[in-house]
Amino acid sequence: MTLEEIDCWMPQMTDMMVKTSSKLNQVADLNLVLGKKLDRFAELSAGAGQTIDRLSGKLDQPADLSTRNEQTNGRLSEKVDKLADISASTNQKLDRLVDALLRREAS
Repeated sequence: MTLEEIDCWMPQMTDMMVKTSSKLNQVADLNLVLGKKLDRFAELSAGAGQTIDRLSGKLDQPADLSTRNEQTNGRLSEKVDKLADISASTNQKLDRLVDALLRREAS
C-alpha cells in the first residue's frame, strides 16, 4: 500500500471513527438516562412496598379488633349468664320469702 492510498483512506477512516465515537457517546447518554430511570423505579418500588406493608398492617387491625371484640363479647355473655342465674336464684328466694310471709299472716 502506498502513501497515496493511505492518504485516500485516512479521511474515511477518521470519519468512521468520529461517527462511531459519536454513536458510542449517544449510547452512553442513553445508558445514563436509563440508569436514572431505573434508580427512580427502584425508589418508587421501595416506596410502594412500604405503602403495601402499612396498608397490610392497617388491614390486620380490624381483624385484631374483631377478635378482641369476640373475646370481650364472650366474656360479657358469660357475665350476663351469671347475672341471669343470680336473678333466677334471687327470684326463687323472694318467692319462698313471700310464701313464708303469706303463711305467717294466714296463721
